[in-house]
Amino acid sequence: MTTSHGSTKSGGPGRSKAATVTYPADRATASRQAILAAARRLFSTAGYAATSVSDIVGEAGTSVGLPYYHFGSKKSIFLTLWNEYQQSQHARTDAAIEQARQAGQTGAALMLASIRAYLEGAWANRDILPMVHGPDRPPGFDETMASGAVDWHRQMQSLLSPYDRVTMKTAISMISGGLSAVCADLAKCASDLQAKRVIDDAVVLVSSLLDGLPPR
Repeated sequence: MTTSHGSTKSGGPGRSKAATVTYPADRATASRQAILAAARRLFSTAGYAATSVSDIVGEAGTSVGLPYYHFGSKKSIFLTLWNEYQQSQHARTDAAIEQARQAGQTGAALMLASIRAYLEGAWANRDILPMVHGPDRPPGFDETMASGAVDWHRQMQSLLSPYDRVTMKTAISMISGGLSAVCADLAKCASDLQAKRVIDDAVVLVSSLLDGLPPR
């Protein structure tokens, strides 16, 4: 039969073919995802410092050793959740930029499309916002966030290339910090309507800022 690693064994003498059992899901993948889902809930509700690996194991219903097998540490679990969220956000904003570009938009309009998509993605993943934008995070996480923002800064600089370079870089830094604050506000929204108002207002304010940028 099929072992837990996917290999097959003979069903015994007299059988011409090995009997095969197909499991409903890969056990390693299932346990990994259960740990991530449990950690995401606990980090966002109880906080990072107050959540132990034992808490995650209890919430996930897995064995004690699996979090260390899959991730190595509690901090690594947190960073894995952050990276998966960021990858999702990057895919969402890249798609929004491409759609806007195909519609004939350029420059600042592409940046606004990207920002709206990012904030809508934040609202769609609002359960994770207290975890990544709250004060209770692993040591060194601010540096991790700053490093992860480098690609976004470069992309925005390429979209705003017609503007004065020094002023444009200052504007992008201000917008980046503002987006983190808006995401924290989205975490407090009680409805889609309230979140939409926050997102719409943020896009309008960024648009006003970009309108004031001097050209090169």
